[in-house]
Formats: sequence, C-alpha cells, structure tokens
Amino acid sequence: DTLERPHSHEMRYLCVLVATLAGASAQTTAAAPAAPPDAVAAPKPTPVPTPVPTPEPTPEPTPAPIVPARGQCEALQTLFEKTRGASWQNNTGWMTTHVSCCKWHGITCDAEGFITKIELPFNKLAGVLPDDIGGLARLENLQLDHNSISGTLPRAWDSLAALEYVFLGGTFISGTIPPEYGSLKRMVNWDLGVTSISGTLPESVIGKGGLHYVNVALTQVSGTIPHKFFQNPLDYVNFGRTSLSGTISDAIGKLDQLDHFYMEHTAVSGTLPDSIKGARRLYDLDLEGARLSGTLPPELGEMTRLDYVHFGKCVGISGTIPQTIAGLTRVDYIDLESTKVSGTIPPE
Repeated sequence: DTLERPHSHEMRYLCVLVATLAGASAQTTAAAPAAPPDAVAAPKPTPVPTPVPTPEPTPEPTPAPIVPARGQCEALQTLFEKTRGASWQNNTGWMTTHVSCCKWHGITCDAEGFITKIELPFNKLAGVLPDDIGGLARLENLQLDHNSISGTLPRAWDSLAALEYVFLGGTFISGTIPPEYGSLKRMVNWDLGVTSISGTLPESVIGKGGLHYVNVALTQVSGTIPHKFFQNPLDYVNFGRTSLSGTISDAIGKLDQLDHFYMEHTAVSGTLPDSIKGARRLYDLDLEGARLSGTLPPELGEMTRLDYVHFGKCVGISGTIPQTIAGLTRVDYIDLESTKVSGTIPPE
C-alpha cells in the first residue's frame, strides 16, 4: 500500500489549531493575579484541646480493725465492774461483744492492739481501782480524775513501765504513795491534788529526775520535801495547803522551765534563796502563809515574767521592799499583807 501525503489544506488547518490552543494557554497563565508582595497569610485557627477526663479518685483502703492484744479487754472489764460501769456518764461500747475494746469510749490502742490511754475524767466512776490495770504493759496515760473513786493506789501498778501521765485528782483516793512506784521511770506527771492521800513523798518516786508536773495540793501529805525533788525538770509544782515542811532548795534556780510554784499554807521554812532568779519563766509564785523568814531577795526584780506574787501572812519575812521590783512590769498582783516588810512599792 502507498502512504498518502496529507493535503496541504489539512496541514494548514492542524497548524492553526495548535497555534490557537497554545495562545489560549498563555493567556490563562498571564491572567492569574500575582500575590501582592506584602500580603500576610490568614492565621490558622487555634485548635481547641480535647478535654482530658478527670480520673476518679482512688478510694482509700479501709484500715484493718485493730485486734486487741491478749489480756487487754479483760483488764478493762474488771475496771468496768469495779467502778460501776453501768452507771457511768458515758460507757459507749463498753462490754459490747461486737465492738472491739480498742473502740470503747475513752480507750486508745496502738497498732498492735495494746492499750495506751484510759481517759475517763468526770465520768461518774465509783468504786476502787483494780490491780488488773497493772497488766497493761504499754499504758502511757491514765486519766480518771474527778470521779468518786476510793481505796488506795494499787501496788501492782509498779509494773506499768510505759506510764507517763497519772491524773487522779479530785477523787477519794487515800493511803500513801507506794515507794515501789519509783520503778515508773518514764513518769512525768503526777496529779493527786484534792484527794485523801497522806504520808510522805517517797524520794524514790518524786526524786527520780524526770518529773515535769507534780500536784498534791489539798491533801494530807506531810514530811519534808526531798532535796532531789528540785533536780527534776519541773514546770508545775503545787504543794499548797499540805503539811509539807523543809526548805526551798537553792537548786530551784536551775528550773528554767518552771512557770507555776505554789507552796501556800505549808510548813516550809527558811529563806527564799537568791538563786530563784534562775527560774526566769516563773509566772505564779504563791508562798502565802508559809513559815519563811529573812528578807525579799533583790533578785526578784530580774524575774520579769512574774504576774502573781503572794507573800501575805509570811510573818517571818522582814526588811524593806527591794527597789528592783520596779522591773516586774507584768505583775498584776503583789501581796505582802501581815508581813514585817516595810517601805513603798516603786511607782514604775
């Protein structure tokens, strides 16, 4: 077969068509507007963060109930029976079998189920203190004050090696303080005020060196104050209205934490030592009616925290009022009635 050469007029038509299409493409490209040189691109919208769901709080695990150690509940049951527990003002939980004795009113136990606190003040207990309390080896705080408890202090309590605080004031406890209580090495607080306790203060008990608080006021305690008593780190002493005798030791000047010192209406004699100025924290000083003699030491003026000073009816005190007491700027009350002290109180 012979290839036919295209006719010349068809070739011209194709050339014109190609030229036309090329021109249209160039016009379209030229017609696209150029972006101005200083044009700023539109800001992209800030994405909104997807809220994170708040996790539900993990519930605290319920602590395992404290299981009382052997013998703990039995000692409390005896206390309940010996002090008419059915008539207490508050005996919530007591003697209830489905309630652990560690949750009975006024009772605190440690994590191992040993009783550490018995706190039943003003609770209408009436009766005697049982020996069984002496079996509570970790008892630290015994608070039974202002109840109708009677009888004597059980000697069996000398085994309470952890005992630190005893509050039996305002009860009908009688008898003497057992010397065996000297074994209570951790004791810091003795409150036997306003009871029928009598006899002497055993040096083994109150001279052991760790007491902070001692109250035997308004009791029948007698005898001399052991010299070692003033070697304790005392902050509160109340021997008022007892038959205690002896002297105020020079060692009182080392009691830099002492803030209350009451020996009113006692048979304490001798002079007020100059060293008392060392008790700089002393706030209340009451020696009314004591058998003190001598003069008021000028060093009193250095005890700037004094607020209450009572030497009234100390008929053996004489001399003049020290002018140094002008430094007692916090004093609200000074009583020198029925003494032999003369002079005027400085106006300052």
